[in-house]
Amino acid sequence: MKRVLNWLSTPYYFDPSTKFKLKLSFAFGLFIFLFLFFFKPFGLTNFEEALLKYSLGMGLLDFLGTFLLLYISPLIFKDYFNEDNWTVGRNILLMAIGLLFVGIILWNFGEVYKKTYGFDKLTLLEFLSKTFLIGIIPLTFYVFINEKREREKREKRVFKIREINKKNEINISKEISINSDNEKEQITFKVDNLVYITS
Repeated sequence: MKRVLNWLSTPYYFDPSTKFKLKLSFAFGLFIFLFLFFFKPFGLTNFEEALLKYSLGMGLLDFLGTFLLLYISPLIFKDYFNEDNWTVGRNILLMAIGLLFVGIILWNFGEVYKKTYGFDKLTLLEFLSKTFLIGIIPLTFYVFINEKREREKREKRVFKIREINKKNEINISKEISINSDNEKEQITFKVDNLVYITS
């Protein structure tokens, strides 16, 4: 349990760029479309005539809902989304809130099709529970893989910086000798003992 809690408190890179938010939102929307269209869960096998429109609509709404959540939330809650305080746990909590937010939008969209095409009616709670079951496992897996990849990238950068610093390191002797202007006096001391020099 302690390992899980330590992992949840691990710093996590939250990419604030709009490009990243669009790519991530598109990936989630595409996943929803493909999942619904090809696996046909929740009794969708009985409604082939509406399957493409329904799946596309769900994917598009998932894309829009995810993008709005990722784009607007950091503007409103600036302190919460501070990059210096962002952790794996905060990211997973954001994803859980995102699943709830997008799930409510998708459920409302689904209600239109349920009435028109006679889909199996699910209550909001049933729909959200299935949404969480389908979504939270791949999202947590994504966070795990992404955190590991970002951490390894940062470690490689640190290693490169250390290598550059080693190459540029000035070789200083252990002792320094300073001669007076007339060369009659000399002072020698160890570099490690040096604290402050002034003229």
